[in-house]
Amino acid sequence: MKALAEKRAGREPRFGPDHFPPVNWPEALRVPPPWEGGDGNAVNDVQRERPRAREEKVLAP
Repeated sequence: MKALAEKRAGREPRFGPDHFPPVNWPEALRVPPPWEGGDGNAVNDVQRERPRAREEKVLAP
């Protein structure tokens, strides 16, 4: 609504950020379809470390 009021007043009707911040996106995963021999897994996936299970802290009875 503020932008419409600014436009009516002859000013620039722009509110909000003026640009999108740069983002370092990871490489897109390529998962070939079955007719290309794919099995549902990405062919360019990198090995990642699995998060370790945390020990539950249980109070003694």
